[in-house]
Amino acid sequence: MNGLQGKVGLVVGGASGVGRATSIRLAQEGAKVVVGDINEPAAAAVADEIRSAGGEAEWCQVDLRREDDVKALIEFTVEKFGRIDLLHNVAYDPVHVTTKDLDITTTALDDYDEMHAVTLRGYILTCREAIPHMVAQGGGAIVNTSSLAALRSLPTGLRFSYSIAKSGLTPLSQHIAVRYGKQGVRCNTTALGMVVSESFKATMSPDRVKTSADSVLVPNPARPEDIAAAVVFLLSDDACYITGQTINVDGGSSARL
Repeated sequence: MNGLQGKVGLVVGGASGVGRATSIRLAQEGAKVVVGDINEPAAAAVADEIRSAGGEAEWCQVDLRREDDVKALIEFTVEKFGRIDLLHNVAYDPVHVTTKDLDITTTALDDYDEMHAVTLRGYILTCREAIPHMVAQGGGAIVNTSSLAALRSLPTGLRFSYSIAKSGLTPLSQHIAVRYGKQGVRCNTTALGMVVSESFKATMSPDRVKTSADSVLVPNPARPEDIAAAVVFLLSDDACYITGQTINVDGGSSARL
């Protein structure tokens, strides 16, 4: 893809799943990568994997609930590589989503707040810290990760706080695109269906995995690498005329009535 060689990309939630796949794909395309994640050993392992393959990568632990952590992550990226060109927000807590996010009458408000602290407020924090650097250097690109759950209720009627938090990412990305587009900053949102990552397989039953496969219009359910390909395209100069959009990366499942 065009325009990624030598760029500096930060993947927040880069230690596993889609984030890990995006970190690796960015490095394969010639970008320098910072893997940010709350899971320190896993973030270090991804950075080591990239370096072992000949790429450039660093890692930094970050808790998106803590503003000081986010500021330190952006400062770390700029200190290590001199700039920040690309930002992919993909962090979330799959165990929290599947075990604590139930329905409106049974989800504890502390758990509701926790969901927003990571999945919405945390993304706001990374964007607000990265954007001034992007503007100062002449531009950059951001991709925020949303979900089809932001567009419609899940069939189970559960994960209501996850759906609400994810629904805030489209207006966030549109705000950034409108406010900073003329200063060279693009921002888009990807709305994902089910992705058969390691965490998905660990927390879902085989029947749920099969349901995911049956819901798409292509032969197989999404792998993290499939999502990473779309994300890296949106971060690249090949997508220079795409901004302020929410793009469903879902194997066509949203096309069903």
